[in-house]
Amino acid sequence: MKVGTLLYMVLVMILLSVFFFGLEPRLGENRWAAYAVYMTLFFGLLVISQKLEERFEFLRRKMDGKLGALLIFGLLAAPFFLSMVM
Repeated sequence: MKVGTLLYMVLVMILLSVFFFGLEPRLGENRWAAYAVYMTLFFGLLVISQKLEERFEFLRRKMDGKLGALLIFGLLAAPFFLSMVM
């Protein structure tokens, strides 16, 4: 797993939370506008992450497999643990 992929995954999680908790309730009636905003944000993030990965070498470095698996598990488990605490 590359460092850039991990960073992209974190940014997608943040983007989804901002969209579903911030933007989508405001655009609830207009589904087409909500879909267009979502696709614009998602594809914009995709283009930006690809450009950053081309520019910066450290984003193309591969991580250790075990470390990558632990980080992914931690990123996916963190919202569940936080929701139980808060």
